[in-house]
Amino acid sequence: MKMLEQANRLKRIDDLIRRQSTGAPQEFARKLEVSVSTLYELLDLLKQLGAEIKYNKHRLTYIYLTPVKSIFKLEKEDIDKIKGGKNISLQKNQNLFLYHC
Repeated sequence: MKMLEQANRLKRIDDLIRRQSTGAPQEFARKLEVSVSTLYELLDLLKQLGAEIKYNKHRLTYIYLTPVKSIFKLEKEDIDKIKGGKNISLQKNQNLFLYHC
């Protein structure tokens, strides 16, 4: 999976979790247009970055156990670097997930 595509999916996951509208894993995967196993891999990646995510069986949605300010912070210079074909890395900094080159 290309890094930018993965970053976009992680941002979409974050948006759906924040709105508490993910649905069950199968529905969540469908919304992202990925397999359920890919969904779990993406959720694991977010967890490795420090996001505390859990599935709420009563609400039928994934939720954050602790608030997360933002998954990504993109500055104009970062966007220019991405367009230039640089590699992208993800790093956590005090509950603010930075997306930088």
